[in-house]
Amino acid sequence: MRTLVLAVWFVTAVASGPPAQLPQILPVDAAAEDAPLRQARDAALAAATAKNVDALLALVSPDLVLAEGSDLPKDRPRWLREALANPQHEWWRGLAESLALGGAFTTARGAVEGRREFCAPYFFARFPTDVPAVVHGERPPWIIIDKDVALHQRPDARSRVVARVSYALVQAESLEQPDPVTPRVLWDSVEYPENATSYVMASKIRNPERFHVCFANEPTGWRISLISPYRGL
Repeated sequence: MRTLVLAVWFVTAVASGPPAQLPQILPVDAAAEDAPLRQARDAALAAATAKNVDALLALVSPDLVLAEGSDLPKDRPRWLREALANPQHEWWRGLAESLALGGAFTTARGAVEGRREFCAPYFFARFPTDVPAVVHGERPPWIIIDKDVALHQRPDARSRVVARVSYALVQAESLEQPDPVTPRVLWDSVEYPENATSYVMASKIRNPERFHVCFANEPTGWRISLISPYRGL
């Protein structure tokens, strides 16, 4: 599926070395441009945070797309209600985290190709059509979701900081490792600097194709059109 073209900037590299030409996806929340959309998104975020099934389902389109498989029943809002009746269901966390990370408009990544939809997180909607060569690999790159994020020599907060990057695309592995001092803190490895491996706190990096939510402007207002825990490029 075609995606929106990414505007490329450059991040600051290691203090002792030359600038690293890592592409960025800068954070944005286009919902601020449309008051009814912002209200619907904020209501969905509040419902997800509170694990309020009724409030969430009130915002769901009857034509909801769930990118979870083709064998789901036609009444997908009902299926979603039954699944989310469990307050421990992993989708609650996915919904809350996605909706809290801003979003952007797209005509290529929503429930209906060609229709203008709002998708969150922002980096899902704005992922590049062509992955820049500097971060091209066997897997799609991941995104650093904060400013001046420290990359460490080892998966240990006490280890040397080899670089700081902001909102950058990097090649990463989805193999989390616990911090040796604070095991609840997890680390992901990234391929940076060139031909080397460094480590970033897992809370500071995301797989752009991981959980995402889209909204469409229907006759009854903005409604959740798509919920997906994962979709490949």
